[in-house]
Amino acid sequence: MTTSRLAQFGAAVAGSWLAGIIGAFLVWNFIYGIGSRVVTDEIHHQFEGSVTRWGGVAGALVGLAVVLLLRRPAPGVLIAGHVLATIAGFFGGSVGWQEGLWVYFGGLLAFVVYVAFRALFQSVECSPIKINHC
Repeated sequence: MTTSRLAQFGAAVAGSWLAGIIGAFLVWNFIYGIGSRVVTDEIHHQFEGSVTRWGGVAGALVGLAVVLLLRRPAPGVLIAGHVLATIAGFFGGSVGWQEGLWVYFGGLLAFVVYVAFRALFQSVECSPIKINHC
């Protein structure tokens, strides 16, 4: 593996780490913006730092998993996964703060499982959605 390829992999994981922080921040502040029906000020300030940190950890793990599964840097795939998980977190956050976080982090996990199945069990013929090299 060449140095430039390793740099691309590292950049994909670092970008996913940043996307995880941003996504968790957006979901958590969306939940807080709804008001006391969903989360109190005390709970928001208590968990604010840890939610974004765990978002970064989850983002880095998602980036690492996707890069290893696809054997190539895939920024478009990573962006799609983070955007979908963030939007799902918004919907879950409308119900409650715990549900919003479960849906956001669960969305990231479901995305990795989807990519794993697509990468590992892809049929011989390529599908219209090209995740892997065909």
